[in-house]
Amino acid sequence: MCTVFFHNRTWSLAAYVDAYRAEQNAARASVLSQDRWVVPAALTDKVDHDGRLRPFFGDTTVFPVRDPDVLASLTSIKSKLYARCGDMLADTLETSTFHMTLHDLSNSPDNAIVAPEMQVNRERFEACQQTLLTPHCARMRATGLFPCLNISVLLGLIPVDEESFRHLAQAYHTVDRIRPIHNWPRFHITLAYFRPHSFSSSDCVRLDQAIHAITTDSITWAIPLDTLEYQRFSSMNHYQS
Repeated sequence: MCTVFFHNRTWSLAAYVDAYRAEQNAARASVLSQDRWVVPAALTDKVDHDGRLRPFFGDTTVFPVRDPDVLASLTSIKSKLYARCGDMLADTLETSTFHMTLHDLSNSPDNAIVAPEMQVNRERFEACQQTLLTPHCARMRATGLFPCLNISVLLGLIPVDEESFRHLAQAYHTVDRIRPIHNWPRFHITLAYFRPHSFSSSDCVRLDQAIHAITTDSITWAIPLDTLEYQRFSSMNHYQS
């Protein structure tokens, strides 16, 4: 059995999947259990009151979605989500931005603040890039939609086998040495951001119905690990390698 080490704990694949599924289920349950919908500051940094994506700067490491079948599935899911809850969501994310995050690095609403960190991050990534770009694949499957901290709607992804889990963990640890975040990874694709509004109880019911009704079980994705990219962004709709 493969075990990996994240954030002061040894994980088996089964333990990781159980923990991530439990977290996702709790996030889904929170839609109806909140006394009121709290708008986090981390959202207002990215989205204005009218749902437009604000300038927001930073860098990250990602696996871009280039598989046409996966892209088609994500586009369909996004369309269904906006058809049901579009008034609760920010401007749509361009399909070209879809990616699975490996490890975020630095970010800020102020480019001048974050630019020096990003330069260091890029240099450190380039120094370890050949170690990261291995000829293996990580096989992933979708676990459903869930809201993340009242900020966004994510599609959860989990490794389907121990080899995929081990390869992703190795890559994650390498990038974590660039900019440690002292946490375990939640592999996902961001499909939408919320508008920074306090939603009504009927809005929350509608969102709850949508995330449970939109099926994602058929999505599987074999990610070539040598497609990992260092990317910078200037908003949540503008990423550049």
